[in-house]
Amino acid sequence: MSDPDVMLFRFVGETVENAIAAFVEPAANNIISTVGATALVGSTLYLAIAGALIIAGYLSNPFWDVVKSCVKIAIVGSIALSAGNYMSWVVGGIDGIQTGLSAALNTLGGPSPDSIYETLDKSLGHAFSLVGECFKHSDEAGYDVGTAIGWLLCGSMIGLGALLFTLLGGAIIIMAKFSLAALFALGPVFIMCLMWPATARFFDSWFSQAMSYVFTIVIAALFMSFALAAFDRFVDGADLSGGGVNSPAFAALQILGCTGIFTYLLLKSSELASGLAGGVSMAALTIRQMVSPATATAHAVSGGAASMGRIVNPTSNRLDPKTGLQMSSSRAEHLYMGRTILNPAYRKAVTDHRTENRGSNTVKGR
Repeated sequence: MSDPDVMLFRFVGETVENAIAAFVEPAANNIISTVGATALVGSTLYLAIAGALIIAGYLSNPFWDVVKSCVKIAIVGSIALSAGNYMSWVVGGIDGIQTGLSAALNTLGGPSPDSIYETLDKSLGHAFSLVGECFKHSDEAGYDVGTAIGWLLCGSMIGLGALLFTLLGGAIIIMAKFSLAALFALGPVFIMCLMWPATARFFDSWFSQAMSYVFTIVIAALFMSFALAAFDRFVDGADLSGGGVNSPAFAALQILGCTGIFTYLLLKSSELASGLAGGVSMAALTIRQMVSPATATAHAVSGGAASMGRIVNPTSNRLDPKTGLQMSSSRAEHLYMGRTILNPAYRKAVTDHRTENRGSNTVKGR
């Protein structure tokens, strides 16, 4: 008996994929248009107030903190408030993580998240073929009510297990993809929150949830690749002829137990994905904390460079040949202003200054 051509998951999956593709970019554009003015006003007020507080002495932060905030706001704004940059860098980057992880873990030639719908349909078709065979034997039983009911129960168990397993796996992947698309549509708002320290934590929550859905898709596809292979082996090896060593009921119970185990694994895949995403973005380090070591290293390098500069170019007092006053400057500035022994005017001024000091000391001695 040939397998029926099941189109359930391909139809639903392709419909959702097309809807997502047509939804994300226009929705993100609308969000950017809506929050653009808010981002501009908020950034202007934040920088103006911070600068005024630093100038007035209410904040001990150096003025360079305001400059760094300006640079950070400009970078974040160029990503969050530009539809092209957002779609290519943020959406494309997260999709690239999902695709790359799926390809890296697909060592057994299992289905990818994009082609898994067809694989689900094929597995469901195998199971439906067995269900049809069971129902055929039930019809052939005629007036033997016990045999007919037995075949009906076998077919029902196989169909129920196959539907439960494939529907759950497909629903998890479709739901994760749709939820990820919704996060992509709202992404500009949460990326914009990185502009100000008080709202940056909202970006961490958004990124954590996005990575949770990415890992859900990847892990669910990985589990499905193993589960579908095992399920197909059970289905292909099932003996429903009624004359084999194993009874049809035993084969049906095996298939039902197999689908129950894999259904439990699929249910746990979401928890595993949430734990991994939490470890990546919240439990371990936030995005800002990831940058902190690099910032501290940069400060240390700049501090070491400044110390080396003070050794090579120290500050000292030298006589100015034009004004006759002692000037405190760096070595490079002294050289630039002619306060060096190589300058005849400087040598003459130093000699005259020493002569005057010697003469005044002689008068005081008398």
